[in-house]
Amino acid sequence: MPGLEHGLYRASYSIATGFIITTFLNSLLSDPTATWYVKFVLSFIKIAVILMGLEVIMSMKYWGRWYLLGWLIGYLIFLQTPLIGIEDYITGIFIPAYYFIRKNLIKRRYK
Repeated sequence: MPGLEHGLYRASYSIATGFIITTFLNSLLSDPTATWYVKFVLSFIKIAVILMGLEVIMSMKYWGRWYLLGWLIGYLIFLQTPLIGIEDYITGIFIPAYYFIRKNLIKRRYK
């Protein structure tokens, strides 16, 4: 099962690729020479990126505790950079922290 280092790598990779894709799509959408159908297709791609982020959130409850901890550490490292927005705090810090606490503290208390 993937552990701490895999979660750390995955969080770093997700932040970097998300920043690149978002910057690229926003630059194409703001281009005044782009035709309406290009902007229409790019808007659908942007919606697909949002749905992929929701898929990551939905799968977090199945991640192992070390993978979740690596993910959290990766996001905490990237808090020092301007790559993370307010929505990334929620999806990258609070939701994984909730699942990590739930897996490690709440379940152990009732055993």
